[in-house]
Amino acid sequence: MMNELFVTAVISATISALLTYAISHMKKIITFISYHFSPRTRHLIVNVWYVYHRTYDDNIEKLRREKWNIEPSSSGFRVTAVDEDDSSHAYEGYLKVDEYSNLDGKMDGVRFRDPYRIMIKSPVPGRNIYAIVLGLDMDSNVVATIYLFSKDKISDEKVASLLDKKQDGSKTQLRLCAQQEQQPIVKVGSPSP
Repeated sequence: MMNELFVTAVISATISALLTYAISHMKKIITFISYHFSPRTRHLIVNVWYVYHRTYDDNIEKLRREKWNIEPSSSGFRVTAVDEDDSSHAYEGYLKVDEYSNLDGKMDGVRFRDPYRIMIKSPVPGRNIYAIVLGLDMDSNVVATIYLFSKDKISDEKVASLLDKKQDGSKTQLRLCAQQEQQPIVKVGSPSP
C-alpha cells in the first residue's frame, strides 16, 4: 500500500513538473516548432545566401563577399561559408533560435581559428536581411559590424550603399581595439607623471 502511494506520488510529481516546464517554455517550444517544421519559415532561412560585410586587412578597409549555405540540423541550422575572393577563408557553424525568436549563432574558421558570433533579428524578412556580428577583423582587432545577407548577388556599389544606410553613413565598422598607451596607466588619485 505504501509502495503504491509512493509510485503514484512520483508519477504525479513528474507529470506536474513536465506540464509546468512546457507551459513556462511555451514560446520557445512554439518558436522551435515553427522554425524547424514550418515549410514557409524554413524556406526563408534554408537557402544559399550571398553575405557582404566590411573588414580591415593591413588597416585598409575592404568589402568581403561570402557565400553561405544554411541547412537544417537537429539543433537548428548548420552553416558553411566560403569567401568568394579567397577560398582559404572557409567557415562552419550554426544558427539556433534563441528565447526572443532571433537567430543566434557562432562561426569558426575551418583551416584557422577565427571565431565570431552572429545575431539575426526574427522574423527573417524577404530577400535582404541584416545581422550584427561580433568577432575579429583580418588585423585581429575585435570588431562589431553589420552583415548584409541577400538571396541574390549584389554589386559592390549597391552593397556599399545598403551598408552605409544601416551604419548611419559611416563607412567604418566599430573597432573595439585596445591600443597601447605610450605613458603608463596611472591609478585614480595618483599624481600624473
